Amino acid sequence: MADTPFEKALKYTFVNEGGFSDHPADRGGATSQYGITKSELSRWRRRPVSTQEVREMTANEAKEIYEAWYWLPLGCDKFDSEAVAICMFDIGVVRGIGIPPKYAQIICNIHGHHLVVDGHVGPKTIYAVNSLDPVQFVREFAARAESGFRAIVQHRPSQGVFLKGWVRRARRLLTLIR
Repeated sequence: MADTPFEKALKYTFVNEGGFSDHPADRGGATSQYGITKSELSRWRRRPVSTQEVREMTANEAKEIYEAWYWLPLGCDKFDSEAVAICMFDIGVVRGIGIPPKYAQIICNIHGHHLVVDGHVGPKTIYAVNSLDPVQFVREFAARAESGFRAIVQHRPSQGVFLKGWVRRARRLLTLIR
């Protein structure tokens, strides 16, 4: 059986997330190999969790969290293009779910739509995104993602240690359209 678009997005994002990390400069703190932070896991489990629990969390639990808190709130199940959905999801995982909709809304507005840039995915945003050429959308989205990462470092130089990986992540989005 073929993977669903969500399962494809999950596999894509798991590659980006790499392994467990607890880097002192990472504002998210201890992060599982699947990209779930200690605070997210605590909120999901409705209790404080240990760093060891973050290290030992399962892919299935990460999948549940990502579907409930990222995939569905970002409207990824409503985009016609898997590449678009994966872009929205992956950058939502690393930046938070308010950023990808803003990028999408700005891109849509550049192409003649008149969306409020509010960081929420509603029917107007979904319609506008689906009306665009997905290849062009992914190109523009990847460029915005890279610019966004560079802006983080410009405002918070301590985050510069992550820039190379973030830029690689943004540019990897382009592989979705090749």
